[in-house]
Amino acid sequence: MKFSLIFVILFSLTSSLFAGPFQPSGFKYKKDIKSTYSAEDSKVGRILLDEEVFKGSFYGDIRLVQGDSYIPYFRRTVVDRNSSKLEKIKTKLLYKKDEDYQTIFVLELPKLPPGMVYTRLEAESDASYEAQLEISSGSTPNHWVYNTSSSVFRYGEENNAQVELNLTRNRFLRVEGPNNLSYKFPYAYARKLETASVWTSNTDIPTPEAEDNSFVYLFPNETQSPFSILNLKFKENKWEREIKITAFENHEWKPAFNGMISHSPEDGEFTTIPLNFLVSGKYKVEIINGDNLPIRLSQAVQSQTQEEILFYIPEDKENKIELYFGNRYSKYPDFDQNFVPGNEDIQAGTVSFTLERQMDNPEFRWSLTEPPTSGYIANGLFYLGLAFIAGIGWIFYKKINKESTV
Repeated sequence: MKFSLIFVILFSLTSSLFAGPFQPSGFKYKKDIKSTYSAEDSKVGRILLDEEVFKGSFYGDIRLVQGDSYIPYFRRTVVDRNSSKLEKIKTKLLYKKDEDYQTIFVLELPKLPPGMVYTRLEAESDASYEAQLEISSGSTPNHWVYNTSSSVFRYGEENNAQVELNLTRNRFLRVEGPNNLSYKFPYAYARKLETASVWTSNTDIPTPEAEDNSFVYLFPNETQSPFSILNLKFKENKWEREIKITAFENHEWKPAFNGMISHSPEDGEFTTIPLNFLVSGKYKVEIINGDNLPIRLSQAVQSQTQEEILFYIPEDKENKIELYFGNRYSKYPDFDQNFVPGNEDIQAGTVSFTLERQMDNPEFRWSLTEPPTSGYIANGLFYLGLAFIAGIGWIFYKKINKESTV
């Protein structure tokens, strides 16, 4: 009976985290939201997330509320239309070789100006074909790093000739595909990396650890500021090195970037590295020097593109709308997609809401039913339950052992 009671309490503690009205006590910060809109305005609201939200939140912890009710929303990147335009660039075929089961192409691309990256490769053929391609990239034709795999085809009028690349500034591409097919790769596409606005955060440079032919910098990212672009500055202004970036996500180290990068004074002070995913925890930067003298990292800037949230404006125009954030233990909200704006409603027009200055949440406090306290209690009750079971087992063991010796 006692054992059952323990698990009933444990279940009530954990299940309460996801049920009921909004509980503001777990959030350190809040912002009031203002807007001037009328009944004739669009039914979709838009909030541009500012730098205070970027620096004080843990990405998944943003809650938009009115009273004690959640307002469903979705979050997206603000894209500068000018910087998102693709530039079509002609490629140069350096090498082509037909092997037993595949054809290898080596392409040379023009060197891009600072702030631009290659995003796409275009296949072309006069005949129908189907091919599974594997693409690697490199700053020189002597060193290749896997970039992506993609299927391209042409069936009469149906055509899929675009290969979406993982963003790269490398000038050389190696394409492996099936042989005996008539296709080529005449064009690549590039665009500016920047969006309309970018939040930036400078971080201290840790003391590097020397490993086999490499230096490893461990960045704790204690504020857990999310970023998807890392800008690195070195004391040396001309170099070529393989750089690996790994991030600690979901209790394991995951590769966020791996590639050979070359830098010259014409590229500017910083080397811009787009990452494979959003990093919000600690991360490592490994610079593989090989037999060369080590290059010395002098500055690191974490960047994240500006984002906005969109939502249906509540019918209640009297009660204010508030934004809460600053809860390390909150997960990204899982809203029913029927209650967030669709493309048709967004294209019909939106109303801009403005975030006021950040305030400390006066209701913030640790709660027994919310992390981290609830986690400590749940763990304690779990181990208490195990101890209780072990104790009962020991009592039965002693009793049976005593009876068997009589």
